Amino acid sequence: MVRSMRLFWFGIALLAAGLRAQCPPANPWLPKWSWRDVEYSFYSTQLPLQAMQTAVAWWNYTQGFVYFTPTYNWWDIVVYDRTLQPGTVAETVIYNQAFSTCYLKRDICGRCMNESWIYTVDIRADPAQVSAGALRWGRSLLDASTAVYSHELGHVLSVWDLYGSPTVPAGSVMWQFDDLLRTRQYVPASPCDGTAVWQGYWWVQPSPGPYCPCSGNPC
Repeated sequence: MVRSMRLFWFGIALLAAGLRAQCPPANPWLPKWSWRDVEYSFYSTQLPLQAMQTAVAWWNYTQGFVYFTPTYNWWDIVVYDRTLQPGTVAETVIYNQAFSTCYLKRDICGRCMNESWIYTVDIRADPAQVSAGALRWGRSLLDASTAVYSHELGHVLSVWDLYGSPTVPAGSVMWQFDDLLRTRQYVPASPCDGTAVWQGYWWVQPSPGPYCPCSGNPC
């Protein structure tokens, strides 16, 4: 099930290798979640579910705006395998509320359901490239997959990429894939990653809360 139609979207890719920065910035252009409990469904057949569970647990610990949980009713985030172009290990595609049945109408909490709000997200990872990276750096498939899903969930939370050559410890999971494996940074880190989420969400009013159905009233 989805909460609206899939039309306009933003895509973010995790590259195999890398503006040097210490902490990742928030991306103000990405849509935000209006509800706090965001459910994910995991359909990968080649990468371990435990990697997604670990990434989710660490993001839930690192920030307090959105709470990720396994799906029961909604396909807020759909995680699956996809063969991607060489050098792109994974990608996140964020679909907003444009042209949904609630587009430019208010939910019952008063939000105008426009392009500023997420309705669903796809996370696609390329198992062959994840496995090749794990082999290249002598890491386990579990650790490499955890780094991938942690990075992509950062984009789901409006956190942007870091490029360059991080020191050890890297201090953020938003570096590029090879950098994460080289520095063994598999999960989000405080304060950098948590602060980036705060920068993206502190101004959102009302803050993400319980899911509010569409009222049908125009904005």
